[in-house]
Amino acid sequence: MINSTRRKIDDGCLVEVLPGEPRKGIRVNQEGQKGETCILVAMELIAKFQNTSYQMNEFMRAYLMSCQQISTKFEERASGIQFLKEKIDFSQLKEKVVLQAKIALNSLWEQSPISARSPEDVKADNALTQLTKILNDFANSDSKDFDQFINNLQYKERLDIKLPLIVQSGINPSEKFKEIALEHKFFPSFPSKLNETTFANRSHILDLIINNIWKNAFNLEYSSWNPDKPITHLMDLINNKGLQVVFGNIGRPFYNSSKIKVLQKNEKYITSGWSPGAYDDKNQVGHAVILIGAQSKGQEIVYFIDPLDESEVASPRKIYVMSYDRLCKSAMDYRGILNADIPKNDTTQRKFSLMVSTIS
Repeated sequence: MINSTRRKIDDGCLVEVLPGEPRKGIRVNQEGQKGETCILVAMELIAKFQNTSYQMNEFMRAYLMSCQQISTKFEERASGIQFLKEKIDFSQLKEKVVLQAKIALNSLWEQSPISARSPEDVKADNALTQLTKILNDFANSDSKDFDQFINNLQYKERLDIKLPLIVQSGINPSEKFKEIALEHKFFPSFPSKLNETTFANRSHILDLIINNIWKNAFNLEYSSWNPDKPITHLMDLINNKGLQVVFGNIGRPFYNSSKIKVLQKNEKYITSGWSPGAYDDKNQVGHAVILIGAQSKGQEIVYFIDPLDESEVASPRKIYVMSYDRLCKSAMDYRGILNADIPKNDTTQRKFSLMVSTIS
């Protein structure tokens, strides 16, 4: 059993996760997720919420900082790409796309002030510098699809950060790659070397290596829940074992923010949900949330908190509800495969959620 207060609800359970986060015996304001770190932030949060001892090592700190830096770079780039897409028809021949994009970027450079640089000016210049280089690289590449070129570029940039950090942590990426790829059955014909597969698969494999490092550091283990189980099984786990981290096409990024509505509010919580039709699978990377409760009466629902949210000690904590059906359809297993996409003849032992280990 964990040392957490549970609030009784009809035919359900809800672990009380107070505003802020515990740190050295007191509660402090909790920052929101920065960069592509949702599952890592979620792991750390449940360790804190459930008073599990852990220690952030140099690798973990360096990785978090690197993720934040590259996310800033991607955000700066995204605004520029959106500008180009508003100006240019990317379905044209590559040569026309490149020519029109260069004209548009040159126009922006001419409008950029030379002096009195504000932070916004510097940020805009960074985006323009990135886009100018990217456009030149795209023009000189064999790729004909700009979006695909950007996706591959960003996977490569993630790799450039992850690989050196993993090596510095004492792990041999090539050996670990073989072990994980074979276990997870990623490739019909298994390549002999890490660099013989796509940037996307390499990045995904390295994510699994990193996630495993964090899982062990925070004393977490895979729970017995999977989407084939009834909601009562999840309720028993939350009641008897504690909070659950689940990854998939779930959480705030997959809902239309304009369709959110407050369902209940008190001093501790603001509970919100979304109107029908708000869910949107945007073909983006998955997201991790922390399941804190479930209810089987009437419509089966789960309660969760999102690592994207900050939480101030003096303000109610934001919690959300979604249907159990949505959770089951949108959850990914530890290989990063959507439950709906897993073949019925897949004999791999499927693992979908993490929890604090009962072994301390």
